[in-house]
Amino acid sequence: MPIPTTTLARAALFLLGFLAVGLDSSAQDRPGSVHIAWARGDGAETCPDQDELSARVASILGRTSPHAPLVEGYVERRDGRWIARLYLRSVDGTRTGLREFSDASPDCGAVSSAVALAIALGIDPEALTRAPTAPAAPTAPAPVPATPAPVPIAPAPAPAAPAPEQPVGATVTLRAVGLVGLLPEFAPGVAVVGEPLVLGRWHLLVGGLYAPEQRVVLLDTRFAFGLSALSAAACFDAVRSSRVALAGCIGVVAGASHIVVFDLLPRTPGELFWMGVTASARFTARVAGPLVVEAGVDLVGAPVRTRFHLEREDSVVFEQSPVSLLGYLGVGLSFR
Repeated sequence: MPIPTTTLARAALFLLGFLAVGLDSSAQDRPGSVHIAWARGDGAETCPDQDELSARVASILGRTSPHAPLVEGYVERRDGRWIARLYLRSVDGTRTGLREFSDASPDCGAVSSAVALAIALGIDPEALTRAPTAPAAPTAPAPVPATPAPVPIAPAPAPAAPAPEQPVGATVTLRAVGLVGLLPEFAPGVAVVGEPLVLGRWHLLVGGLYAPEQRVVLLDTRFAFGLSALSAAACFDAVRSSRVALAGCIGVVAGASHIVVFDLLPRTPGELFWMGVTASARFTARVAGPLVVEAGVDLVGAPVRTRFHLEREDSVVFEQSPVSLLGYLGVGLSFR
């Protein structure tokens, strides 16, 4: 069975250590001697050999020590990491310390530098307080990775101020409307409302309203009443978030009442003008994407009201209420 390379390296290491301990006393007492037994295991062929490591240690020491201990060590590449161990022995061969190093760098430079420094400090703890001297034997310097030139870093731009929050209001909505007081009876209608202008919490609404004619019997006579109108209102969002808003509005509305007579002449008396001012509360909510829903109620004060009477009998058939009510539910699209 073949013997693993790491096992052979460690066996060679301890053999070197044994031989180093058995050196004659003159070699151990020679000033400047540094006794290092160093082996390179599997994958560590690019690491410094024993001579180069000794030269690095001598360079760090800067001066010699008359009683340098024996240092045994080895390095290997295992599982993508550099593993190095150092055993420190006194001059009489007694083990006095153990150090282990591990590094995941792609080359052996970092771990070999750490090993050299640890050996030097183990021999002379004050080695770094003195200016270094040239190594005893010339040796090629360890490769030093090139340091990239500093790249000027532009200051990060200041964070932009948050955009003002936009009101939640539909640009175009279709409303289902209920009217009380503008026609003889409760009347359904439809409205289309647009929102062409937004300034902060203020926004402008314009729209059109239509209530189709509904038949009623008044004074034993059959009639049909309906109306159409245009409106404009300025609204202010008293409560607003990214999804909902509650606004108060004031505006004007003007239109015409449509009247049809079925039993008397003339059968179509025409359209009667009316106008009013409005005060309303409006709630809007964004459902998903551009889809919004809304609900609201308008109070309509009509200074110019429709008044319809029969001239022949001098009797009033219908007159709009001074204050009418208009409620609505709507769905629309918001493009903000």
